[in-house]
Amino acid sequence: MKLLENILLATDFSKSSDDAVKNAIVLAKKFQSKITLVHVLPNYIRNEKAKFLLNKEAKSQLDVINSTINNAGVKTHTPIIKYGSYCDNIVKSGDKINADLIMVGSGEKSKNNLCQLGTTAETIIRKSNKPIWVVKKGSVLSIKTILCPVDFYDESKCALKNAISIAQKFKAKLVVFNVYEVISPESLRPAFNWDELNQNSHTRHLKEFNLFLTDFNLTDLNLRKKIQGGIPDVEILKAIKKYNSDLLIMGASGKTGLSRMIIGSVTEKVIREVPCSFITLKS
Repeated sequence: MKLLENILLATDFSKSSDDAVKNAIVLAKKFQSKITLVHVLPNYIRNEKAKFLLNKEAKSQLDVINSTINNAGVKTHTPIIKYGSYCDNIVKSGDKINADLIMVGSGEKSKNNLCQLGTTAETIIRKSNKPIWVVKKGSVLSIKTILCPVDFYDESKCALKNAISIAQKFKAKLVVFNVYEVISPESLRPAFNWDELNQNSHTRHLKEFNLFLTDFNLTDLNLRKKIQGGIPDVEILKAIKKYNSDLLIMGASGKTGLSRMIIGSVTEKVIREVPCSFITLKS
């Protein structure tokens, strides 16, 4: 997503997909990107006439969306229609057009205004090695605050590089956030001073955090750095609410083969309950 020349925008013509279209238009304008629409039809339809009519209707709806995008001043490539597995075809299409980003709606699930990630979006995240932008239902792309959790691994470096780029484009505040493990008194013998141990842990993490950030150009950024002791997924969700974040950007484990299917336990827990749109990136 360094240059963001090509955005693959998956649509199933639902309200969630409509929200993704609106967000993609704003994003493409900021980065001068081109958008490619993709829609996947089922392959179990045996009646040729029914299949023809379904294909015709899908093409018609894609043309309408494509025209909407063009009328907004964004260039597009020819829309793609595929048959078969929705998730597999989205992932393959992203690879085929060398997309810098795949954008999808979060799905129709909602609970207490949380994103409530749908199974389709989650499967795409698992299977693709592309950055995935999941748009919260009903959200408008107005990015004022970005939260980027880091754990000092390659995926975090990738996430932070892109968070910096997006923060610069949108002139948004960037909160770089790290969570370290807190040692509880129950896990130690009474003779230990666990307050002192946790303070030492905080000091070590702060030093590592600052060292990690030296690899990035943070000049001219509205930046806030924060480290917090606790359980990572719990503290990240708290931080999203605390800083009123519009966008979460975080790394996800895995690149190829079986490891490609691994999101990472912290990321997986967070994106299931995240109250805003988010991007996951693999190194």
